[in-house]
Amino acid sequence: MRWSGAYYSWTNKTIWSRIDRALINIHWYEVFDFRQNQYLTNGLSDHSPMLVQFPTSAKQRSRFQFCEMWCKHQDFAKIVTSVVSPISSSPLRQLRSVMANLRSQLSKLNRDNFANLRAQNEKARVDLINLQMKLQNSPGDTTLIQAEKDLKSRYTDILSSCLALMQQQCSDDSTRIFFAKAKQRKLASYIYQIKDAKGDLVQGFDKVGLTMQNFYKALLGEQDTTRQMVDLEVAQQVPILSKEQQVFMCKEFSDIEIKEAIFSIPNFKSPGLDGFNSGFCKVTWHKLGPLVCAAVKEFFTKGTMPSYISETRLIVLPKVPHPQIAAEFISCCNVIYKTISKLLCKRIKEITGLKDSSFPLTYLGVPITASRLTKIEYASLVEKIIARVHLWATRSIYFAGKDKLINSVIFGMFSYWASIFLLVNEVTEKITQICRNYLWRGTGDYKNAPYISWHHTCLPKSQGRIGIKDFAA
Repeated sequence: MRWSGAYYSWTNKTIWSRIDRALINIHWYEVFDFRQNQYLTNGLSDHSPMLVQFPTSAKQRSRFQFCEMWCKHQDFAKIVTSVVSPISSSPLRQLRSVMANLRSQLSKLNRDNFANLRAQNEKARVDLINLQMKLQNSPGDTTLIQAEKDLKSRYTDILSSCLALMQQQCSDDSTRIFFAKAKQRKLASYIYQIKDAKGDLVQGFDKVGLTMQNFYKALLGEQDTTRQMVDLEVAQQVPILSKEQQVFMCKEFSDIEIKEAIFSIPNFKSPGLDGFNSGFCKVTWHKLGPLVCAAVKEFFTKGTMPSYISETRLIVLPKVPHPQIAAEFISCCNVIYKTISKLLCKRIKEITGLKDSSFPLTYLGVPITASRLTKIEYASLVEKIIARVHLWATRSIYFAGKDKLINSVIFGMFSYWASIFLLVNEVTEKITQICRNYLWRGTGDYKNAPYISWHHTCLPKSQGRIGIKDFAA
């Protein structure tokens, strides 16, 4: 169970140890939305009492968030075109109006075409059948022929969406353990207690939110009345920019630079308060690109950003396993902030000559090198799999659950690496060995020969075997 408070739970005044635990199973995730285990101080006892809390969090209204599947709809381009108008004297204000109109129209598009896929699938099928019955009576009617073509296209799109949904469900086998794991990861992001600026412990979702708000107000939204002026004598003794470098820093950004900055932001990065991410800007760049460029240039020209653009949804991510204070969280910004930051960083990097990083480096969990991966780089994948197996070995998992963990979790990690790199046979054989030992012995360490060869183990269940996915296939 998720815990907070004192680390050691037992002491005899000379030895300190953490021997008390609060354990839960998957049924807890089905019954309780959130629970918190707090270790209190031991007081007069040698054991620390554990306080298990079950606070309830208020259901928040879902916010608008752009989905890439909308781009495939035939009306998406028409909606974007309908809101675009010639650039006015205030591009930032015009961009706000465009985003507001798009938000309402795309929400309606989602309700009419993407909500409740089963009902839409049945309606599209019935409409197509009825139209084809009319076409039987009038085979040469061009209006009916065109209508049938449109209905077929819509029915095909809905079937594609249903297929994508089924693939997502089948990839996790839709078992209770996977739904519980998904809920566990969601609940792990909840922040129920934190220490405020005075060091006092604050509990409750509303109070934690107020503490976070006060922290960022003090960090970003207030003026420092005790700030001292820069000493010119000290400033003259440090390196300063030349006249050419100062002119270069003040040079206006081009549309190409702004486009490169936006297109360098991955599509899955967190969106702003308006719900639009960088993926939306990329898809609609041929229509909204000039307006976005004009809005960014207006910021650099005026030096201020209106509140309706600078407002951002504060998303905090923990930097440590058990954060206690607001400073131990990372805050995320919206797309406009990321674009402006990237433009400024690029200018500064060109002047200072600093490099972002050097090889080898790790990105999205995989090592990036300028040459072929060595055994050392591959070792991180093997170590991650061994760590998962050792974690599962401490739990009572029946045999049928082991093969699902191998096919879903370990094979998913393997497929992610295999989609990027060409894995050598030595690594594949090592992963196979770990999975074989865990399947038959419950641990990743080798003890003795398995009951059945790995080739027969990987045969499908229709042939009387287990159906483990073959890593070497």
